[in-house]
Formats: sequence, C-alpha cells, structure tokens
Amino acid sequence: MEGTVKVEKYIVADDSRLNYCFVKKDELDNPNKDLKVEWEEIDRNQIDYGVIVEKGEPETEDSVGTLDKTMPSSLLSVNNEEDAITWYKDKHPTLPDGMAEIFAKYHFGEKQEEDKKERQDKLKKRRKKKKALNKLKVRQGKFKVDFN
Repeated sequence: MEGTVKVEKYIVADDSRLNYCFVKKDELDNPNKDLKVEWEEIDRNQIDYGVIVEKGEPETEDSVGTLDKTMPSSLLSVNNEEDAITWYKDKHPTLPDGMAEIFAKYHFGEKQEEDKKERQDKLKKRRKKKKALNKLKVRQGKFKVDFN
C-alpha cells in the first residue's frame, strides 16, 4: 500500500484545474508511506467561478436547445460600464485595445430585447430555408452514370 492515500472527499468542478480533494493530515505525515506530495498553491484572484445568469432552453426533438448564460462571479459586483472596462482590462490584460470597451458595452449597454415569439418566428424561417436547400429533385429519363 505504499504511495497511496485515502481520500476523504473529492470535489469535481467544471474546470479540471479547480478539482480538489480532502485528505487527513496523518495520511500525508505517515512515515511508512513513500509519498512524494507536491503542493501547488493557487492565488484566490485566479479563481473566478461562473454563475448562471439565465437558464438555457432544454434540448427537444425539434431543437438542440441553448446553453446557460453564465457570468464570472467577480463581474456580478460591477454595476456600470466604466467599472466593467477596468474589470476587463485587469482580468484580461492581453485583450487588444478597444475590446474591453466593446465587452463592457455588450454587458451594460442598451440591448434590443426580442420576445420569445419573434425568436421562434426567426427559427421557423431558418428551418424552412434549410429544408428548401436540402430538397431532393427527382427526374425521369435515361441517364448514364460513370463512376471512373
């Protein structure tokens, strides 16, 4: 049983980098076990859990559904567009110039809300158009098919 540790509790997150487990201290300090435990400390500022803001539509026979809309928990504390610009610049310093402003405007700017009926009408039109493109045409007559 050398090199093994009894895990008391294992926590699994969406992001595998955030998975962790609880182990009793005496399991790790046991001199009879040949363990090489490497400790890696993660700065709490690097962990930002996603919070579901709007639940997506479930998958049905007619549609594939939509994903849940999530937002980082630290962005939920931001209340206006100017603070959002600084938040994006701090969290993502490699963003190109002007992208932080675009993202902030997307989250806090005026949005055109479309109701559920308009969304369904657009979806129906798209489906009809797609069906029209995929129709099989049947023609009668003498044809020669060459597979070379």
